[in-house]
Amino acid sequence: MRLPDLKDMDDSEAIQWYKKEIANLGRQLAFNTPYYRALIVWKEQLDKRMDSKKQKLGPEQLSFFEM
Repeated sequence: MRLPDLKDMDDSEAIQWYKKEIANLGRQLAFNTPYYRALIVWKEQLDKRMDSKKQKLGPEQLSFFEM
């Protein structure tokens, strides 16, 4: 199975897709697979992208609900 390209998704779409995939893997108990490891790398790329966006915004522009 191919992972989607992050360039084609906004952050909220990517997060929703990732949550769905993790839930599917959990139901199948498929955490020790090449697909799961690839999914973790994909999630790390998403995290880096979101962190760089937060740094560009600066602390005064972050939402009250951001952590």
